[in-house]
Amino acid sequence: MVQMKPNQFLGIVKFFRSEHEGYLDSLISGLFHCQTPETYRMSGLEGVSDKFESCAFSYRADRGDEPVSLTINDIEINDAIAITGHNGGQSDSWLNCWMSLRLPENNTELESLKEGIKIMKGQFGYHYAYILPNDLPKLIERLKQHSPKGMSCGEVVYKEDKNEWGAFCKSPSYAYQREYRFSFGTCSPLEKEPYCFRCPEGLQDLLHKNPELKIKSKDGKYTWFDLTE
Repeated sequence: MVQMKPNQFLGIVKFFRSEHEGYLDSLISGLFHCQTPETYRMSGLEGVSDKFESCAFSYRADRGDEPVSLTINDIEINDAIAITGHNGGQSDSWLNCWMSLRLPENNTELESLKEGIKIMKGQFGYHYAYILPNDLPKLIERLKQHSPKGMSCGEVVYKEDKNEWGAFCKSPSYAYQREYRFSFGTCSPLEKEPYCFRCPEGLQDLLHKNPELKIKSKDGKYTWFDLTE
């Protein structure tokens, strides 16, 4: 039994609808699959859909958005098909998204974590891949080694201020997802083609499929959190 500190990083987890149909076993075998921000902007799936993914503003006629008027040097444009506004020189990148787990600081935070995971499982599935804190740096190095595109990664923060939104800052309405993201390269704002690459040696030494992860009282009598539930 290891004694931990409040807010201690416990690793990252990614949920899947099936063990074998989809990406879980492929991920463990070494295939890293990344989506574009535009895929999320245009999605209608709950938990996936975010019209402001990685940007401060987006307009898409195909999405059924209300028409907008764009003025450039006194020239008014009323037939725009797509407009994307980024903050601070940011641009779009291919994304692979996980959920960051941290030890709750109090009972309110514990209930928030449990509720967030319940929602995530309902939206993305009950099977999952889990990476231990000590294995995350190893994964990062392996991904950098095999990806031709540059990579950045880290936990997402959630703020109301749209002037800060980007790949690693999102609206608080998504805070329950507690995202940890891997971001690769630079893609067009309208790009929908995913980016995939393979780690030939696989990831089975770093990823655990559907393991037990529990938070218990020091004496072991009480289980406060169980990822398998």
